[in-house]
Amino acid sequence: YHVNLERDDAVSMANGVELRVPFLDKDIIDLSLDIPGIYKIKDNGDILRKHILRDVATSIGVPDYIADRPKKAAQYGSGINKILKKKVLRSFDIEEFIENLKKN
Repeated sequence: YHVNLERDDAVSMANGVELRVPFLDKDIIDLSLDIPGIYKIKDNGDILRKHILRDVATSIGVPDYIADRPKKAAQYGSGINKILKKKVLRSFDIEEFIENLKKN
């Protein structure tokens, strides 16, 4: 959380946006800690985990192919990473950027 939360907060504040992170709300954290582990992870071989969320998703009609897919970081699961690389950052030269950072 130190890396992602601090980075996201810095980026949002630099752009005049206040970051909201609902899953860091104390009441939600307390509630999630009260849920027995068996509802979250079925056994040692359970690679999908988060079964309580998957069960709720299925019960409200989310298709199994979505509810049961493996966890991915949002930028990969949403496809935004590919879009950024192909459309926005295709002419971005990371090496030049790093060199300019070193100079300043």
